Amino acid sequence: MFNYIVAGITQLETIIKVRHIPIEYEPNTSSHDAIHTSAGGDAFNISLALKWLGDEVKFMTVVGEKQDLSIFNPQDREVTLDIDYVMPVMHESPIEVLFYDERRKQQGFEDLKDKSVAVKIGTMSKEYADSLAEQYGFTVVTFESSPDVYQAVIGGQCVACFDDTPIMADYIKSNGVPLQLVDGTANEGADYGFAVFSPDKQELVDKFNAGLANIKASGAYDEILAKYLGE
Repeated sequence: MFNYIVAGITQLETIIKVRHIPIEYEPNTSSHDAIHTSAGGDAFNISLALKWLGDEVKFMTVVGEKQDLSIFNPQDREVTLDIDYVMPVMHESPIEVLFYDERRKQQGFEDLKDKSVAVKIGTMSKEYADSLAEQYGFTVVTFESSPDVYQAVIGGQCVACFDDTPIMADYIKSNGVPLQLVDGTANEGADYGFAVFSPDKQELVDKFNAGLANIKASGAYDEILAKYLGE
């Protein structure tokens, strides 16, 4: 028997069984035992495997402030992990959602192994794809514009694409293209801002900030999102 300290980010994994993928709209459907939620992530999986082998493990991770820690030790599992070093300091626990059909065809990064994905050159989306490419074994193919990226997927040149969520959502809604956003695959995102080059333009910045605050308070901001993104 050995003693180990295993540390790393963990997430909650919700696995949903559906009839088939791609998922199509159905006005009414039901299925028993179709949703299962558990803890996941490399640190958790390694800790659990070592525990099953009879080793002593100090499991260290961070989760959301309101996270119920019992998810790491469900009652129906024979072994338990020491969760003294699980720290609820994050705003929310990371969440991953996986769909599978009767053939267990998942929609996730693991499905991209040995395949090509499309990205727009010089974007944060390309950086995100590049950061995952080696881990999941896919090839990144660059294009000059977002429409070229989407057409590469539609035409079969690539199996998936990375792009800004609002841009993809608007393109799908406006053009009726046969693409879908996959839950649980987005990164944390990047901040966008309104910038000016001259300090003499402070009045413009103040008016912009005031206007943005007004449309958020009035609900107009949410109406704009719903109109263009369908949210």
